[in-house]
Amino acid sequence: MGTTTQLVIRPQLLVNGRTADVSLVKNISLVISTDNYIESIPVTKNFTNLQFNHDLELTVDFQIPANLSSIKAKLTCDLINATSKATEKFSAA
Repeated sequence: MGTTTQLVIRPQLLVNGRTADVSLVKNISLVISTDNYIESIPVTKNFTNLQFNHDLELTVDFQIPANLSSIKAKLTCDLINATSKATEKFSAA
């Protein structure tokens, strides 16, 4: 049996090298995939409705399997362009 661990995200939004308000980031979701080296069974966990707060880390708890061989994380979000008021999609892995 596995154990529980945390993924800690420290949000920072820069526009032209200047800090911008992270409240412009909306619809934040995170997908964490783990794999073990014995059975090669991937496990994927989705976290939705996440929120960034200025000067606070976002902590996500998730279970890791015994004999862990890899962890992958992908964050997706929408960003509101303050100038054009348009919403743009972004992701990072």
